[in-house]
Amino acid sequence: MPSPTVDVATGYTRVFGTSGFTMELLDCEFTGFMRESFETSHQGTAIWKTFKPKRLTDPGGLNAKFHYNPSTVPPVTNAAAAETITVTFPNGTTKIACSGFMTNFVASGTLEEKMVGTATIKFSGVPTFTAG
Repeated sequence: MPSPTVDVATGYTRVFGTSGFTMELLDCEFTGFMRESFETSHQGTAIWKTFKPKRLTDPGGLNAKFHYNPSTVPPVTNAAAAETITVTFPNGTTKIACSGFMTNFVASGTLEEKMVGTATIKFSGVPTFTAG
């Protein structure tokens, strides 16, 4: 059996399509694409319960930790509309793009260290997957 192909998590990039906000990512976590189900079991169901998927799927979002450049403005204000956010994986060709918006932004700095930011992004709509 061939071993699975794995990739090192070095080289992720994230770009906001309208505001142009970019991040030098240190940590990137997808919060999960979720599709709920509902039970369809009834009195005539044998031993195992049955389920069907609901039609609406939650596209999830992203949590990020990144080097923060204080000369850039994160798109987290009420005036910042949803925009296309593209995450490019370390291989340079695999991508996930989806409309989304930043819901949380925190910046911090320790004496004589690089400034770091964290952000939460909520996806809205249909994500596009491009295989590498």
